[in-house]
Amino acid sequence: MAYSNSNEKHSATRFADLGALPKRMLAPIEG
Repeated sequence: MAYSNSNEKHSATRFADLGALPKRMLAPIEG
């Protein structure tokens, strides 16, 4: 159960990172 919770949290963090990475790369280009 704890493993499943940890895996789920990691997946959410990875998803958030994938969403933030492109924005960080595009920000300097637009600015």
